[in-house]
Amino acid sequence: ENRDIAFLKIDVEGFELHAIPSANKLFASRRARNVLIEYGPPNRWKVAKNTPAQGVQILADAKERFGFSVRLIDSEVWDKYVNKLDEGAKNAAGQNRMIPLETAKMREDLIQTMDGCPEGKGLPCEGYIWYTMEPGEQFSTFMSDCGLNKQYDKRLLPKKRKLRRTPDGIVSMGCEGTEMKGG
Repeated sequence: ENRDIAFLKIDVEGFELHAIPSANKLFASRRARNVLIEYGPPNRWKVAKNTPAQGVQILADAKERFGFSVRLIDSEVWDKYVNKLDEGAKNAAGQNRMIPLETAKMREDLIQTMDGCPEGKGLPCEGYIWYTMEPGEQFSTFMSDCGLNKQYDKRLLPKKRKLRRTPDGIVSMGCEGTEMKGG
């Protein structure tokens, strides 16, 4: 069947540079409208024998070969990357909670920022990359939808999460209530 795919998530713990190209036929068909990828950090890619340069190229291909708008959304690498931006871009990023990775330099800077994390501390530099065919689309993050900030107690987790699209076209991860996990 050739139906459009509204949302595809790729989370393969460091093997995304293998998984993403395996979806190139799907991407070329333009049927995948939104793709969310847990991306990097590059120290995870070493296990799969991939390099930071390959990580940059995958992002470039999404934009140049397949026509996606490629964006970083609020994730672990967010603060480190935003600090490298000029004031205008910082303000836009703070307002939108996403950064379009429009230029080769932006993509290279992101991967370089992620690669600058110490070995063995991969998660603080993981990025959530959003490919979308809808350039005007916004994507609010789970944490902002649930009223949480970066310093929230990680034991406080949502009871239910669900993807939703608001009438004005915003895709978001909603939550209903919270509960404590662990002690």
